[in-house]
Amino acid sequence: MKRSAKVILDNLVPIKSSKRYEGCWNKFIEYTGSVPETLIEDVFIQYFDYLRKEKQFASSTLWSEYSMLNYKVQMMYGKKLQTLPRLTMQLKSYEAGYKRKTSMIFSLLDINKFLETAPNENYFLHMKAVAVISFSGGLRCADLVSILCNDLEFDGITGYWIKYTVSKQATAVTNKFNVAMNYSQYITNYCNRLRELKIFETRLWKTYRTKRDGSSYYTSQPMGIHVLSKIPMEIAKFLGLSNKESYTGHAFRRSTASAMAESGATTSLMRTHFNWKSEATAMKYIESSDTQKLKVADFIQGNNKCIPTKESTIKHFHFNIQNCNNFVFNLGPEFDGHNC
Repeated sequence: MKRSAKVILDNLVPIKSSKRYEGCWNKFIEYTGSVPETLIEDVFIQYFDYLRKEKQFASSTLWSEYSMLNYKVQMMYGKKLQTLPRLTMQLKSYEAGYKRKTSMIFSLLDINKFLETAPNENYFLHMKAVAVISFSGGLRCADLVSILCNDLEFDGITGYWIKYTVSKQATAVTNKFNVAMNYSQYITNYCNRLRELKIFETRLWKTYRTKRDGSSYYTSQPMGIHVLSKIPMEIAKFLGLSNKESYTGHAFRRSTASAMAESGATTSLMRTHFNWKSEATAMKYIESSDTQKLKVADFIQGNNKCIPTKESTIKHFHFNIQNCNNFVFNLGPEFDGHNC
């Protein structure tokens, strides 16, 4: 027996998200009183005005509602809400003066200070391991949870290589990243503790408990995503940073992106590392980095004069110079006038 098109399309929504999509659509139907026979722009304009004025929805929440409604509209009518230009204008007008809340960022100095000053015992063992893995991989909390004990591979030269399942993907995607050798000791300390307790198996992060008498220990129970998401706030509290509540579970990912931008990473490299769909997000970090602003200041002051013309061709040479006291580079006439 053939299934109806509606049944087939309903199964396209991920199970974990289906309730949210249905709930969003049901709220819209409750407002309108019935399912509209056609896609009427005025109805959607009135509904989003109601969400904004009566329900006091923030701009970001309105766009989330728009996205979920858009999916249901495509299934119902075979059209997209993007075909309603006045509705898009309405939502964009709500963004005026709106400042999106974002997690605070750890500097590289903050990360290193915590690793060097916090004790190498008790709950600091897993906090340090979480910090170096999340910071090196630029991970979300959902990415962090997916790491298994056998996903860690140690190389005596390059450090740890770690696999994880990328979150926010329609299909299962596995990625791999490196934790540098100077950070490896913190992962080793944590893993060795789990091995001593014979619980180094399945998921990497284990629940840490404290007894009434003050003693504490790790259990075989996996640590949940909500506990992991509070670790950046605990680190900020230890370091005495202001606005510690603003260091959310996304703090490490944003800190990694900021550190890469400050170091001069390209947009393509950042896009690959963070699994972003486009380079637009990377550009936001690069454009706001101090490194980029200093480059602009140098250009304004005329300090960057090594700019080749269309007629000149700059070639790259690699030299291996050892035990030399005096040497001269003859770059040729094409470099005349360049302050290099």
